[in-house]
Amino acid sequence: MNKFGEDIELSLKAIPFEDKVYSEIFKAHRNIKRIEHGSEFILDTKFHIDLILSGKNGIITFQEKILRYENSHYNTFTMEYMQNRHTGEEGEFFNIGAQFYLSGYFNKNEDGLCKWIIINLPVFMAYPSLMLKHEIKPSTSNANFIAWNYKDIPTECIYKSYNIN
Repeated sequence: MNKFGEDIELSLKAIPFEDKVYSEIFKAHRNIKRIEHGSEFILDTKFHIDLILSGKNGIITFQEKILRYENSHYNTFTMEYMQNRHTGEEGEFFNIGAQFYLSGYFNKNEDGLCKWIIINLPVFMAYPSLMLKHEIKPSTSNANFIAWNYKDIPTECIYKSYNIN
């Protein structure tokens, strides 16, 4: 299997653990709808919204990314900066429309999450000092990523977290 296929498989494996976080944190929003191919797919492709939680209090939109355990020592929240660093095609950092971002790491056995953070994106993106405290990291694909260490993210940008220290 190629790297992209492995990444897709890993993201599918993360769904039950992500859903558990959403169910525990957003009790009033029990209806979880993942954006897949179809009429709403533009929400994912243009605005980087992976799922919508709906309930009596309205809707909440999310982007999500769970990474492998062997990367958990980095303690970073990452966003795709350039979708193609060779052509300058902008990534999710420039186009994200989600309200929250669930970022985390699998545990060693990949049967749960060892740490996670929910970023309040409007607050985070409006924080000028955060835009100065980051690192651009290339990947094995054409993309590159912007990364912030969890310890550098102000508490007012964090909606909820688990074991991020």
